[in-house]
Amino acid sequence: CSSTLSGKFDELKRIMDIHNIQVDNPAFVMNQDSAREFLKDMEPKKNYQLFLKATQLDSIQEQLIKCYYEYQDHKQRLIHIEKKLEEDQQNIAELETEYRKILSFVQLKQETNQKKAEYEWSLVNQLEMAITKIEEALSEAMRDREKLDEQANRKTEIENKLKAEMDTCREVIGLNRTEYNQKRITVKRLIRV
Repeated sequence: CSSTLSGKFDELKRIMDIHNIQVDNPAFVMNQDSAREFLKDMEPKKNYQLFLKATQLDSIQEQLIKCYYEYQDHKQRLIHIEKKLEEDQQNIAELETEYRKILSFVQLKQETNQKKAEYEWSLVNQLEMAITKIEEALSEAMRDREKLDEQANRKTEIENKLKAEMDTCREVIGLNRTEYNQKRITVKRLIRV
């Protein structure tokens, strides 16, 4: 199987990851004979290093160390986040208390505005009632004035009528007086005669 599967590095790396092929691991690269020769010439410390590399224990150890440091970092972050969360919860509680105070203040302000409006409307109502009473009194006074004007007109008519009657009576009296005077003169003449 000597055909080329891919010439791209990303694809090659993906194939190596899928099949767990480690290029830097000598156990994968050497055949059995060359591995025996290599192991005979090595000292025990190097053999141990080769064993660690071949069994991937060295990479596991590196990953464990890396995970430990990440764990410590995450632990510190978690402690910091928990402190921040506690502070935020305390701030939220304070803000909720302040919000309730503001709501009660707003409600009190609304009630005050409502009472103020009710008071002003009661003043308007009292003024309207006073105006109604004044208008009723004014219209009664106007009716009384009309009656008085009517009575004054009747009085004037009656006075004019009575004056006309008196004038007529005076004329009649004047005529009767003239006639009386003439008859008196006539009677006096008759008596003298």
